[in-house]
Amino acid sequence: MTTSADTSWELTRNQLIEAAYRKLGVPGEDNTLSTSQYTDGAQALNAVVALLNADGMPLWKRTTVTETPSATSQVYTLSTAIKIAQVSIYDTTSGVRYDILQKSLYDFNRLPQGAIGVPVNYTWQPAIQGGTVSIWPLTSDTGTIANKTIKIVYQKEFDGFTAAGETLDFPQHWHQAIIYMLAVSLAPEVGFGIQDRQSLAQEAGVYKKIASDYGDEDGSLMFQPEVWGQR
Repeated sequence: MTTSADTSWELTRNQLIEAAYRKLGVPGEDNTLSTSQYTDGAQALNAVVALLNADGMPLWKRTTVTETPSATSQVYTLSTAIKIAQVSIYDTTSGVRYDILQKSLYDFNRLPQGAIGVPVNYTWQPAIQGGTVSIWPLTSDTGTIANKTIKIVYQKEFDGFTAAGETLDFPQHWHQAIIYMLAVSLAPEVGFGIQDRQSLAQEAGVYKKIASDYGDEDGSLMFQPEVWGQR
């Protein structure tokens, strides 16, 4: 058996739009899309990509940033972050790394504001674009500043499209799901029947589940109550 040994297949923005319109029977064989259809398709495609930002935390879109503990203010702005997966302290002398605990913004604001020491808590406050991670105590002691760093693991926002030749900021196995989701989004604008739209939405859901499930972690996850201060 002979294979291509090529795994770099991907579609451009306009190819995704064309594929979605084909699911709706537009524009028909040997015809081409209009400029308006490409414009509408690009708007709908960016809306689909933006919506998928709210769908879980895929491993392939996580990144880690290293911050330095501060004696003045430990509030760190992450301009492309959607969600925080983990905040930990890394000791550069011993190599030990441990997680610090997340607090709701309400509980975080109730912590003593003048405390100084080793970070033990954080809170995440999302904004319209990115957000901020605040560390408590709000200032670190000299030993922490000299010997420790803060590691923040977060999910980055997916890149949208600004030009026809750009490709998806997703792995290849997401192409089919996004094409069908885009077709569902465009269906009302081309007069697609309600029953046909429902069937198309079901297919989109199947492909989306397959793609989403593949991006999850295989390891186990353990939950336990916070028991600090209890006996």
